[in-house]
Amino acid sequence: MTTLRFGATSEEWINFSLVLGLTSDLLPVVANPNAVIGEHSKLRQLGKTPSRYNSSHKVGGILDWSTKITTAHEVEQWSKNEDYGICIITRRIRALDVDITDAALASAVQQCIERHIPGAAIRYRNNSPKLLVAFELVGNYSKRAIKTAHGIIEFLATGQQFIAAGTHPSGERYKWRGDIPGEFISLNEYQFGLLWATLQNTFGIEPSTETSSTDRKTKLSEAITNDETANQLYRIGSVISTERDGRLHIRCPFESSHTDPGEGSESGTTYFPRNTGGFAQGHFKCLHAHCSARTDQEYLQAIGITAADDFTDNTGAVQRDAQEPSTGTGGAAHTDASTKTADGQKEKRSYEFLPANVFAQGEAATWIIKGILPQADLAVIFGESGSGKSFFTLDLAAHVALGIPYRGKKTVQGAVAYIAAEGSRGFKNRLKAYAAHHHIELSALPITVLAASPNFMRKDNVDAVRDAILALTPRPVLIVVDTLAQVTPGANENSGEDMGRVLGHCKMLRAATGAMIALIHHSGKDASKGARGWSGIGGAEDVEFEIVRDPHSPQRVATISKLRDGGDDVEMGFKLDVVSLGADTDGDPITSCVVVPTDAGAQPAQARTPLGDIERLVLRVLDDLQGLTGEDVKINDLIEAVVSQRVPPAGGKRDTRRQVAQTTLDRLVEKGRLCFDGGIVEPVHHD
Repeated sequence: MTTLRFGATSEEWINFSLVLGLTSDLLPVVANPNAVIGEHSKLRQLGKTPSRYNSSHKVGGILDWSTKITTAHEVEQWSKNEDYGICIITRRIRALDVDITDAALASAVQQCIERHIPGAAIRYRNNSPKLLVAFELVGNYSKRAIKTAHGIIEFLATGQQFIAAGTHPSGERYKWRGDIPGEFISLNEYQFGLLWATLQNTFGIEPSTETSSTDRKTKLSEAITNDETANQLYRIGSVISTERDGRLHIRCPFESSHTDPGEGSESGTTYFPRNTGGFAQGHFKCLHAHCSARTDQEYLQAIGITAADDFTDNTGAVQRDAQEPSTGTGGAAHTDASTKTADGQKEKRSYEFLPANVFAQGEAATWIIKGILPQADLAVIFGESGSGKSFFTLDLAAHVALGIPYRGKKTVQGAVAYIAAEGSRGFKNRLKAYAAHHHIELSALPITVLAASPNFMRKDNVDAVRDAILALTPRPVLIVVDTLAQVTPGANENSGEDMGRVLGHCKMLRAATGAMIALIHHSGKDASKGARGWSGIGGAEDVEFEIVRDPHSPQRVATISKLRDGGDDVEMGFKLDVVSLGADTDGDPITSCVVVPTDAGAQPAQARTPLGDIERLVLRVLDDLQGLTGEDVKINDLIEAVVSQRVPPAGGKRDTRRQVAQTTLDRLVEKGRLCFDGGIVEPVHHD
């Protein structure tokens, strides 16, 4: 195809410059395929990168174009040259470049993007299935790429560019669906993160990469992506420098035992990610004599990284390679995890005591969700029936599974295993509702579900769960148990013996899989006193979320009531929006709910007001009466039952028990805990 004007039209220059306000981000690109590249130019191809004619009418690149700020006068001059197409520097306007050669796959990717960005600006050309989707996204972002079966999906980083108007080197003009875009739809970090995670999980055949433009950082990103230990070292800040081949130079956790700890080279201690440096598995190497015989497992423990494969027995004890004892600074003996037998062979030990100076080398806490969900052992999410705790937990888990920011907090992506022990049918609808609301396919959500109720009181049941999780690919970083009551049949929740056994089994599961365990639990009858049952649960948990609903509004609040090594009392408001899922065979509607964040204020006063002794007595008696008869409870019958439970006044004193009971009922109505209907009293369960 030929054309007299290879570059952008005057209308296109005006649109991108004045209508869209992108003057400072525009550059020319020589789009005439017949133009000649200058002898000394570094350009290798026409029509792909910012370029212009020199004084000899030959094509050259534009020096430092990624940092250039274009003026209106320059745009006016460039628009007069019929060979100049338009480049947009990706500063405020970003793009997904769908460089896929298979038409069906490219179309599927486009449809997926349009579900997340309805009315998106899509650039295409008639002779190729490839396309580009442009949108506004404020912030500083690195280049990302998803490898598909027939090409890549590339997110253009800060300081890259794309062609907005002109002619492709093949001779076909670029076009925009519908017309030249009059606006670009704006996305926030969460929306883009959700879109990117969906594309990766739906179309990616390898882990996505995130790099700057240098080969060195590309190699580093691949190493981090494909090696979990490298990933963790990078996240916790242990990496000092990197090499082109993927090696990571790190701070040695045993630096205090080096002969000259203050004079070590930054490359003295190195981690080789798997399949680099000739190592099939990851490997630590330190050039200092005191560390020459240390094992990889010693480095992992000293740094504070837990490798799931270290746990090889059912007790969760770490099996460590044996080493000779060494002496650290201050004369503290570095004991070894082994002893020598009579024949000189080393015998492994299950446990090792470390000197304080070595133990203290461990890194600061790391996070699954920064400041919200630590990479730790146990989380507890509790609330009254109907508070929304399961919906809240699913929303939290989905953010982890997709790796998208949670309320502006950085999230480390990882698969999730969900034990739907209570209401698995309802959980199916919750998943469908989440997918429908967020415009994703369930196949793109890395959550696996166990629709069963394993008994966490029994070790063989927990071992079976462990084996099923270890068979998953990828290995989950979070295991949700919904609910604790359903996986502890017959257990006494107030018994330290019973619940201690359950927590021990959870710890074993954590040790074997490396995943954090999140238990969904119920409040006690007195919600002001926290989660139901044995107080030792509170001592074992690393983070606790309390979910409360205001009985007089849709508002709900999740409060971090405990966060080990972090700040508690973080409040996160939300409401539940209803999502329609069609109709059943009888034509009745099927619905579920999704979490919608709201501004979090103080937790609802009515829901958090502590109950007095008589108030608790009234609620307990009402619960007993309903359980005995299964029928409605009349107000007068409840008052009489409460009176019978209380000690009568001393002789001669006026009996005020009925008056106090009536006043207490009225107060519970004001607090939203009871309601009256035609002489019948009902508890308010916040459903």
